[in-house]
Amino acid sequence: MNILATYIRGWGSTFKHFKMWGLYYVFNFLFAFLLSFPVFKFLEDKLANTLVVDRLYEQFDFTIFNDILNEYGDIVGILTNQSLIATFLFLLLAVFLTGGILQIFKHRTQAFDFDDFWSACSHYFWRILGLTLLFLVLHGVLLFVFKSILDWLTVGGLDRFNSEVEIYKRGMLLLPFYAIIATIIWMIQDYAKVLMIAEDLSLFRSLREGLRFVFNNFMSTFLLYLINLLVFGLLFYLYWQIPTGNAFLFAFVLGQIFLFLRIGTKLANLASAGNRQRARNWRVV
Repeated sequence: MNILATYIRGWGSTFKHFKMWGLYYVFNFLFAFLLSFPVFKFLEDKLANTLVVDRLYEQFDFTIFNDILNEYGDIVGILTNQSLIATFLFLLLAVFLTGGILQIFKHRTQAFDFDDFWSACSHYFWRILGLTLLFLVLHGVLLFVFKSILDWLTVGGLDRFNSEVEIYKRGMLLLPFYAIIATIIWMIQDYAKVLMIAEDLSLFRSLREGLRFVFNNFMSTFLLYLINLLVFGLLFYLYWQIPTGNAFLFAFVLGQIFLFLRIGTKLANLASAGNRQRARNWRVV
């Protein structure tokens, strides 16, 4: 199957299950609201009668931001802890929904069924959670390795180099290698999840099969993943290129459109990965 056609079919599956797309958006919106509401109340209560917020909105000023941290450090700390808890809960929710999403994409010719969706969410939750935690550890190890390499390349700091530019260049030299390896790890994780739901595999068997599938079909899976990253990058670029000025309502609506499309790229990525896995299995059979 042509790679671009596979990706387009992934978007086709995403639009077909528009209810699921909308459901995922609603959950994202609610969690974003829970994260932002305490901050909004803090700004309203403490800074409503000052020009600080307006100045920060027009252009970020680290000096002003630092003054806020010094003045309201305890409150900011509480808000940060609340945000971390909410982020962790959102991660659990995303893990919970993944099983249902992949189950719906697995039966792509059938209409969206809430009972089937929620049943798969609960059925695969613990396995996908274990897989997610395992890959978070792998990403942590990868980050530590590249940080260690960067420290070794820049040992001595400014005492060794003439300027910070030399240190920056070494960091930029490592960045593509880090990005490629991190992308491969994300690919393996996605295909492990797809295979887990497609064949009802255990955690470690899905990891093994996902690893095998990616490396046996590396060019096609990598190109498919790259297309999705490029589409997401294009959306992100267009989002930041549209001027909003001080029009809060317009900025809010634009942000929600971007969020909705970003969720679409995530769903299309999973759907196209499932399409690629099924197409490969049919050829093998």
